[in-house]
Amino acid sequence: YTVYFWLTDFNGANSSAVTSLTFTTVDRTPPEFIVEPTVNNVQTNSVGLTFRLNETGVVFWAVVEAGADYPKPKPGESTILLTDDYAKLQVSSGLNAIASGRVNATENIDGAINVTGLEPEKAYDLYYVAQDAAGNWSYTVKKITISTLDTNGPKITQHFTQFIGED
Repeated sequence: YTVYFWLTDFNGANSSAVTSLTFTTVDRTPPEFIVEPTVNNVQTNSVGLTFRLNETGVVFWAVVEAGADYPKPKPGESTILLTDDYAKLQVSSGLNAIASGRVNATENIDGAINVTGLEPEKAYDLYYVAQDAAGNWSYTVKKITISTLDTNGPKITQHFTQFIGED
């Protein structure tokens, strides 16, 4: 920002030259997802997602089996909130995850996450969090359930234990 000053004495007889002062403010605003990660490509062993952030930063993600307790609580504690820094640390480092990664994001431009190395026909929970260039974390870790490609229909087997007649 730039502020311009022009000083005049009480009676208006004397004025100063215009003087400018340039300054910056500290960024304390967390990044936000304009578009939450959304599945756009499902393959046998991978899932692709798109997202969009409101400012330039990095999106961190971690994948665990669907329904798994994640992120884990701190040692000696029994619960963890998705807003805790320890939860954000686990996602950003990939701690206790099957797969993890990071993707650079540009303000208001679609970004892509590509999760590979997954098992076919299986569901996973993908946890994600963003960090901007100033080091601010998004408010909370979020989760989306993803699944790899399933081309096999269900198989039904039925056995009768009681029947009438000879068949």
